[in-house]
Amino acid sequence: MKLIRRFVSLALCITAVISMVRCSSDSENNLNSVEIPKRQWSQKFKPSLSVKVTDSTKVYDVILTVRVTTDYPFNNLWMYLTLDGPTGKIDRQPLEVSVTNAQGQWQGQKTGSLVALRKLVSIMNHPKLGTYTYTFEQGATEDVLPEVMDLSLELRQQK
Repeated sequence: MKLIRRFVSLALCITAVISMVRCSSDSENNLNSVEIPKRQWSQKFKPSLSVKVTDSTKVYDVILTVRVTTDYPFNNLWMYLTLDGPTGKIDRQPLEVSVTNAQGQWQGQKTGSLVALRKLVSIMNHPKLGTYTYTFEQGATEDVLPEVMDLSLELRQQK
């Protein structure tokens, strides 16, 4: 019985350490997310995610994650991405996220009824220190895109 208790205690300690490492890695990577109200992304709702750049000499991968449910009715998701930085508006670009392939298979990581779609948006050096704001506009011909859960943005420093 003592051996089982020790094993459980050790497993809990390892889990706690892994959780702490994950949390610190998220803060180092500037991970931010925003929930889409009622899973209905209206063209009027333009979520923004801000990240703080503390080292302008580093190059960052800008990674977008969109989570949809398996009831999402389209095979892609079009949006516009606008980047505003410490010196003002920097860039606005269209962005397509593939949801399914031609055979109807999910392109992202599926867990139950959720699909997480990751996309490398850009690789860039942020030229000035400060806060950079990424604004997302739903760019479909539909006024509302159903079954979009949330958007996450991660700046991952290249090594």
